[in-house]
Amino acid sequence: MRTSRIVKAVNWRYALGEIALIVVGVVIALQASAWWDGRAERRAEETYLGALEAELTSDLQHIREGLDRFRGIESKVTELLEVLRSDRPYSEELDAYFGTVYGAKAFDVSTAVYESLKSEGLTLIRDRGLRAHIITVYEQTIASTRRSIRYEEQMVLDILRPYFLTHFRDLRFN
Repeated sequence: MRTSRIVKAVNWRYALGEIALIVVGVVIALQASAWWDGRAERRAEETYLGALEAELTSDLQHIREGLDRFRGIESKVTELLEVLRSDRPYSEELDAYFGTVYGAKAFDVSTAVYESLKSEGLTLIRDRGLRAHIITVYEQTIASTRRSIRYEEQMVLDILRPYFLTHFRDLRFN
C-alpha cells in the first residue's frame, strides 16, 4: 500500500508540474501576443498621425491659397466701392468686379483620415491630450469652418445669383 501511495504522490506532483508548465506557457504566449498587438497598434498610430499631418498640411495650403484669393477679391470690392461712391459713370468693365464677388468660391477641408481613424477607434492615439486636440480640431474647428463655407455658398446662391442674373448680361468670373 505504501508503494501505491508513493506512486500516487509522485503522479500528483508530476501532474501539478505539467499543469504549472502549461500555465507558464500560456502566460508567455499571452504576453507575446499582447506585445505583438501593442507593436501593431503603435505602427497604426504612427501611420494615422502621419496621414493626419499630411492631410492638415494640404488643407493649410488650400486655406492659404483661399486667403490669397479672398485678398484679391477684397481689393476688387474696395475698387468697386470707390467707383460707386465717387459718382463716376458706370462702365461695363465694372461687371468683372461684380463677377469677382459672385465668383468667390470658398475652399473645403478634408476629413477622410480623421473619419477613418474614428471608425478604427480614436483610442488608438495613446496621448490623451493629443487625442483631445485632434477631436477638437475636427469636430469643432473644421465643423465650424464647413458651416461658414456652406453659409457663404448659400448666400451667393440665394442672394447674389438672382440679382446678378437679373441685372447683368455679360458676367466674367475670372
